Amino acid sequence: LSMGVDKFVDSFVKHSDTKTYNFRQRFDLSASFAWGYKNLALGAGLYGGSYMGKSDVILKNSRFFSDWVRYMFFSEYTRDSNSEFVDIEVGLMYRLEGFVFSVKCDELLSYIAVEEDALTFNNAVDTIGAAVYFSTDPYAPRGHLKKWHFAAGAEGKNIPSSKNRTVHFGAEATRQLARNYNVSFRLGYYTKPKDFFDGSVTAGLGTRINRFDVSLSVNVPLSVIKDDTGDYTVGLNVMYLF
Repeated sequence: LSMGVDKFVDSFVKHSDTKTYNFRQRFDLSASFAWGYKNLALGAGLYGGSYMGKSDVILKNSRFFSDWVRYMFFSEYTRDSNSEFVDIEVGLMYRLEGFVFSVKCDELLSYIAVEEDALTFNNAVDTIGAAVYFSTDPYAPRGHLKKWHFAAGAEGKNIPSSKNRTVHFGAEATRQLARNYNVSFRLGYYTKPKDFFDGSVTAGLGTRINRFDVSLSVNVPLSVIKDDTGDYTVGLNVMYLF
Protein backbone atom coordinates (compact mmCIF):
# COMPACT_ATOMS: atom_id res chain seq x y z
CA LEU A 1 0.00 0.00 0.00
CA SER A 2 1.45 3.38 -0.99
CA MET A 3 0.40 7.00 -1.08
CA GLY A 4 2.15 9.56 -3.23
CA VAL A 5 2.18 13.10 -4.57
CA ASP A 6 3.58 13.95 -8.01
CA LYS A 7 4.52 17.51 -8.87
CA PHE A 8 5.50 18.36 -12.42
CA VAL A 9 5.61 21.20 -14.96
CA ASP A 10 4.88 21.09 -18.68
CA SER A 11 3.92 23.24 -21.69
CA PHE A 12 7.15 25.19 -21.56
CA VAL A 13 7.07 28.38 -23.70
CA LYS A 14 10.03 30.74 -24.17
CA HIS A 15 9.79 34.53 -24.29
CA SER A 16 12.51 37.18 -24.44
CA ASP A 17 12.90 37.60 -20.69
CA THR A 18 10.35 35.14 -19.27
CA LYS A 19 9.24 31.52 -19.50
CA THR A 20 5.68 30.18 -19.16
CA TYR A 21 4.79 26.87 -17.51
CA ASN A 22 1.79 24.86 -16.41
CA PHE A 23 2.33 23.55 -12.88
CA ARG A 24 0.56 20.28 -12.13
CA GLN A 25 0.04 18.08 -9.08
CA ARG A 26 -1.34 14.55 -8.82
CA PHE A 27 -2.33 12.75 -5.65
CA ASP A 28 -2.46 8.99 -5.95
CA LEU A 29 -3.18 6.00 -3.77
CA SER A 30 -2.33 2.44 -4.77
CA ALA A 31 -2.76 -0.97 -3.20
CA SER A 32 -1.54 -4.25 -4.63
CA PHE A 33 -1.21 -7.87 -3.63
CA ALA A 34 0.24 -11.00 -5.21
CA TRP A 35 0.15 -14.74 -4.79
CA GLY A 36 3.19 -16.78 -5.77
CA TYR A 37 4.06 -20.42 -6.28
CA LYS A 38 7.71 -21.19 -6.98
CA ASN A 39 8.68 -18.92 -9.92
CA LEU A 40 5.13 -17.91 -10.89
CA ALA A 41 3.17 -14.99 -9.43
CA LEU A 42 -0.34 -13.66 -9.98
CA GLY A 43 -1.27 -10.20 -8.80
CA ALA A 44 -3.85 -7.43 -8.80
CA GLY A 45 -3.79 -3.78 -7.91
CA LEU A 46 -6.00 -0.77 -7.36
CA TYR A 47 -4.71 2.63 -8.47
CA GLY A 48 -6.58 5.92 -8.16
CA GLY A 49 -6.15 9.63 -7.71
CA SER A 50 -6.96 13.14 -8.90
CA TYR A 51 -5.24 16.20 -10.39
CA MET A 52 -4.72 19.84 -9.42
CA GLY A 53 -3.00 22.59 -11.36
CA LYS A 54 -1.96 26.19 -11.95
CA SER A 55 -1.86 27.22 -15.62
CA ASP A 56 0.16 29.78 -17.59
CA VAL A 57 2.55 30.75 -14.81
CA ILE A 58 5.10 33.34 -16.01
CA LEU A 59 8.61 33.05 -14.56
CA LYS A 60 11.14 35.84 -15.06
CA ASN A 61 14.61 34.76 -16.17
CA SER A 62 16.21 37.05 -13.57
CA ARG A 63 14.74 35.02 -10.68
CA PHE A 64 13.78 31.84 -12.47
CA PHE A 65 14.91 29.30 -9.86
CA SER A 66 13.34 31.05 -6.84
CA ASP A 67 10.03 31.53 -8.71
CA TRP A 68 10.08 27.92 -9.89
CA VAL A 69 10.48 26.64 -6.32
CA ARG A 70 7.86 29.07 -5.00
CA TYR A 71 5.19 28.07 -7.51
CA MET A 72 6.04 24.38 -7.35
CA PHE A 73 5.95 23.97 -3.57
CA PHE A 74 4.41 27.02 -1.89
CA SER A 75 1.59 28.27 -4.13
CA GLU A 76 -2.04 27.22 -4.08
CA TYR A 77 -3.24 24.74 -6.71
CA THR A 78 -6.81 24.50 -8.06
CA ARG A 79 -8.47 21.09 -8.29
CA ASP A 80 -9.20 19.98 -11.84
CA SER A 81 -12.91 19.37 -12.24
CA ASN A 82 -13.83 15.72 -12.84
CA SER A 83 -10.18 14.63 -12.73
CA GLU A 84 -10.69 11.64 -10.43
CA PHE A 85 -9.69 8.25 -11.80
CA VAL A 86 -9.59 4.64 -10.59
CA ASP A 87 -8.00 1.66 -12.35
CA ILE A 88 -7.97 -2.02 -11.38
CA GLU A 89 -4.94 -3.89 -12.74
CA VAL A 90 -4.16 -7.61 -13.04
CA GLY A 91 -0.94 -9.32 -14.02
CA LEU A 92 1.13 -12.47 -14.22
CA MET A 93 4.90 -12.80 -13.77
CA TYR A 94 7.34 -15.65 -14.25
CA ARG A 95 10.92 -15.57 -12.99
CA LEU A 96 13.77 -17.43 -14.68
CA GLU A 97 16.98 -16.77 -12.74
CA GLY A 98 17.71 -13.04 -13.23
CA PHE A 99 14.96 -12.54 -15.81
CA VAL A 100 11.29 -11.79 -15.19
CA PHE A 101 8.64 -12.11 -17.91
CA SER A 102 5.28 -10.45 -17.37
CA VAL A 103 1.87 -9.94 -18.93
CA LYS A 104 -0.40 -7.25 -17.49
CA CYS A 105 -3.70 -5.51 -18.07
CA ASP A 106 -3.47 -1.92 -16.81
CA GLU A 107 -7.21 -1.22 -16.81
CA LEU A 108 -9.22 -4.38 -16.31
CA LEU A 109 -11.79 -2.05 -14.76
CA SER A 110 -11.51 1.72 -15.04
CA TYR A 111 -13.33 4.85 -13.96
CA ILE A 112 -12.68 8.35 -15.27
CA ALA A 113 -15.04 10.95 -13.83
CA VAL A 114 -15.38 13.05 -16.97
CA GLU A 115 -16.05 10.06 -19.26
CA GLU A 116 -17.84 7.33 -17.32
CA ASP A 117 -20.50 7.10 -14.66
CA ALA A 118 -19.35 3.69 -13.39
CA LEU A 119 -16.51 1.21 -13.63
CA THR A 120 -16.17 -0.12 -17.17
CA PHE A 121 -14.38 -2.95 -18.98
CA ASN A 122 -14.02 -0.83 -22.15
CA ASN A 123 -10.23 -0.52 -21.90
CA ALA A 124 -9.47 -4.05 -20.65
CA VAL A 125 -8.25 -5.50 -23.96
CA ASP A 126 -6.55 -2.36 -25.28
CA THR A 127 -4.36 -1.95 -22.16
CA ILE A 128 -2.79 -5.43 -22.26
CA GLY A 129 1.01 -5.30 -22.27
CA ALA A 130 4.02 -7.59 -22.01
CA ALA A 131 7.52 -7.05 -20.69
CA VAL A 132 10.87 -8.62 -19.86
CA TYR A 133 13.10 -7.41 -17.03
CA PHE A 134 16.58 -8.30 -15.85
CA SER A 135 18.13 -7.46 -12.48
CA THR A 136 21.20 -8.48 -10.57
CA ASP A 137 20.92 -10.00 -7.12
CA PRO A 138 21.14 -7.21 -4.50
CA TYR A 139 22.79 -9.64 -2.07
CA ALA A 140 26.12 -11.45 -2.20
CA PRO A 141 26.22 -15.27 -1.69
CA ARG A 142 26.68 -14.94 2.08
CA GLY A 143 23.77 -12.53 2.46
CA HIS A 144 25.80 -9.32 2.49
CA LEU A 145 24.29 -6.35 0.67
CA LYS A 146 26.15 -5.52 -2.53
CA LYS A 147 27.34 -1.96 -3.08
CA TRP A 148 25.67 -1.75 -6.50
CA HIS A 149 22.49 -3.25 -7.95
CA PHE A 150 21.57 -3.03 -11.66
CA ALA A 151 18.26 -3.52 -13.45
CA ALA A 152 16.93 -3.05 -16.99
CA GLY A 153 13.72 -3.79 -18.85
CA ALA A 154 11.74 -3.52 -22.06
CA GLU A 155 7.95 -3.29 -22.21
CA GLY A 156 5.20 -3.06 -24.79
CA LYS A 157 2.08 -1.28 -23.51
CA ASN A 158 -1.42 -1.18 -24.97
CA ILE A 159 -0.35 -3.79 -27.53
CA PRO A 160 -3.80 -4.44 -29.08
CA SER A 161 -4.44 -0.71 -29.59
CA SER A 162 -2.91 0.65 -32.79
CA LYS A 163 -3.57 4.21 -31.58
CA ASN A 164 -2.05 3.97 -28.07
CA ARG A 165 0.59 1.22 -28.53
CA THR A 166 3.99 2.22 -27.08
CA VAL A 167 7.34 0.60 -26.33
CA HIS A 168 9.43 1.45 -23.27
CA PHE A 169 13.07 0.80 -22.38
CA GLY A 170 14.70 1.57 -19.05
CA ALA A 171 17.80 0.97 -16.97
CA GLU A 172 18.71 1.69 -13.36
CA ALA A 173 21.91 1.62 -11.33
CA THR A 174 21.41 1.68 -7.55
CA ARG A 175 24.02 2.46 -4.93
CA GLN A 176 22.89 0.46 -1.88
CA LEU A 177 23.81 2.13 1.40
CA ALA A 178 21.70 -0.14 3.63
CA ARG A 179 18.70 -2.45 3.26
CA ASN A 180 16.14 0.37 2.88
CA TYR A 181 18.52 3.23 2.08
CA ASN A 182 19.79 3.74 -1.46
CA VAL A 183 20.33 6.15 -4.34
CA SER A 184 19.30 5.24 -7.91
CA PHE A 185 20.33 6.66 -11.30
CA ARG A 186 17.79 6.03 -14.08
CA LEU A 187 17.60 6.39 -17.84
CA GLY A 188 14.68 5.52 -20.12
CA TYR A 189 13.22 5.88 -23.60
CA TYR A 190 9.66 5.42 -24.84
CA THR A 191 8.03 5.85 -28.22
CA LYS A 192 5.38 4.57 -30.60
CA PRO A 193 6.60 1.67 -32.79
CA LYS A 194 5.67 3.41 -36.05
CA ASP A 195 7.67 6.52 -35.03
CA PHE A 196 10.48 4.73 -33.22
CA PHE A 197 13.07 7.53 -33.54
CA ASP A 198 10.65 10.27 -32.54
CA GLY A 199 10.14 9.34 -28.89
CA SER A 200 11.14 10.81 -25.52
CA VAL A 201 14.18 10.37 -23.29
CA THR A 202 13.77 10.33 -19.51
CA ALA A 203 16.58 10.79 -16.99
CA GLY A 204 15.99 10.43 -13.28
CA LEU A 205 17.45 10.35 -9.81
CA GLY A 206 15.79 8.57 -6.91
CA THR A 207 16.40 7.74 -3.28
CA ARG A 208 14.87 5.34 -0.77
CA ILE A 209 14.95 6.45 2.86
CA ASN A 210 13.29 3.78 4.97
CA ARG A 211 9.60 4.04 3.99
CA PHE A 212 9.96 7.19 1.87
CA ASP A 213 10.69 6.99 -1.85
CA VAL A 214 11.64 10.24 -3.59
CA SER A 215 12.16 10.54 -7.36
CA LEU A 216 13.15 13.44 -9.61
CA SER A 217 12.81 13.05 -13.40
CA VAL A 218 13.19 15.04 -16.60
CA ASN A 219 11.36 13.91 -19.74
CA VAL A 220 12.60 15.41 -23.02
CA PRO A 221 11.09 14.59 -26.44
CA LEU A 222 13.69 14.08 -29.18
CA SER A 223 11.98 16.90 -31.11
CA VAL A 224 13.15 19.33 -28.41
CA ILE A 225 16.73 18.12 -28.81
CA LYS A 226 16.69 18.08 -32.62
CA ASP A 227 14.77 21.22 -33.58
CA ASP A 228 13.67 22.88 -30.30
CA THR A 229 9.97 22.07 -30.75
CA GLY A 230 7.66 20.41 -28.24
CA ASP A 231 7.37 20.41 -24.46
CA TYR A 232 9.56 18.82 -21.82
CA THR A 233 8.39 17.79 -18.36
CA VAL A 234 10.14 18.00 -15.00
CA GLY A 235 8.61 15.88 -12.25
CA LEU A 236 9.05 15.23 -8.55
CA ASN A 237 7.39 12.28 -6.79
CA VAL A 238 7.30 11.66 -3.04
CA MET A 239 5.82 8.34 -1.93
CA TYR A 240 5.24 6.76 1.46
CA LEU A 241 5.20 2.95 1.63
CA PHE A 242 3.03 1.39 4.32
